[in-house]
Formats: sequence, C-alpha cells, structure tokens
Amino acid sequence: MRRVRIALLGCGHVGSGLVRLLARSRARLAASHGVTFELASVLVRDGERRREGVDPALITTRVEDALSAVGDVVVELLGGIERFGSYRLCYIRGPEGIIVELAEQDG
Repeated sequence: MRRVRIALLGCGHVGSGLVRLLARSRARLAASHGVTFELASVLVRDGERRREGVDPALITTRVEDALSAVGDVVVELLGGIERFGSYRLCYIRGPEGIIVELAEQDG
C-alpha cells in the first residue's frame, strides 16, 4: 500500500471539503488504487479555530512549518490570488509527478 502525505494550504470551505472527501473515500481509494492519503500539515490563518476531521497537532499558521512537513504533495486551497503573510508560493512538478514547493519571503 502506497502512502501519500499531503500538506494542505488552506482549510476553509474547499479545504475542509477535501478533508471530508479523503476521510469518506479512504477505504475505496485503498482498495481500487492501493493508496492511502494522510495529512502531513494544514496551514490556516486562525490556528485557534477547530477544524472538523483535522488533528489539531497538524494545524499551523506558519508557511515554513507547513512546507517543511510535506512528504509527497502540496494542495493549495488558500482561496483567491493573494499572498499568505509575507510569502509568495510557487509549485513545480518534480520527478514522478511529485509536487515540489517553493516559498519566497518578500523583503
């Protein structure tokens, strides 16, 4: 069984929907594709707010922490085209389809 770890950037309406979808589809994806998905980190603006289905230990408000925790894939669902704090985020596809994340701090 292949395990894919996800760094989720944003857990608002769409991000929380992804969390629910992954939880609901866990057994089916494992059986049909031989893969399990798990969250490695979840970047949010308000770290005090509880997110259903998300282990509070995975929540961070720091881009550096979210990106350093990624194992395989970054999913950016921050909403809109804007900067997160003082970072500009950029992603490129690496070998074997793995997303490689880059973050550049302004200033």
